[in-house]
Amino acid sequence: MNLVACFVGGIGIAGALAIASHILKCDIGPSLIFIFWAARETNAGKLSVLQQLINRQDSRLHIYLFGSAANVLFNHKIETNDETLAIEEERNISESLRYDIQTNGIKGSLERMIPEELLQQVVLPCVTTSGKVGIYTCGPKSLMDSVQKACENARKKAEIYLHRESFEW
Repeated sequence: MNLVACFVGGIGIAGALAIASHILKCDIGPSLIFIFWAARETNAGKLSVLQQLINRQDSRLHIYLFGSAANVLFNHKIETNDETLAIEEERNISESLRYDIQTNGIKGSLERMIPEELLQQVVLPCVTTSGKVGIYTCGPKSLMDSVQKACENARKKAEIYLHRESFEW
């Protein structure tokens, strides 16, 4: 497996952070780790474990934040850096990712997280010849269902291993 992508909502970030921490600490396994996190908590970007991972400045780790937390974290960036928006608009990616902004090691969007687009446009282009992708998802049922559907649609392009973590019975 050459990459792992975690699609999580709310406290589902705990599992994603544990996966990323283990992979980076052991310095083995996937060459890339993506964390896509939808969070309502406005201080989500300041989570201590998340900050520890960011402070490692490991080029294998890519963190994306969506939802209310992204609005708070990136709002100052939008108001003060029109150049960033202009550059991102030229990237010719989907409309929902149009405001892809980066600050302090976290990328994100002011729009809703759409797993299908993220998998197709961000994750799959990074797949190497092994073609194996590990997907972890934890969060609201609707999020996990959309991740599963995205994985089913992507099976023609890569060998997908999906793990759903649920707090429901």
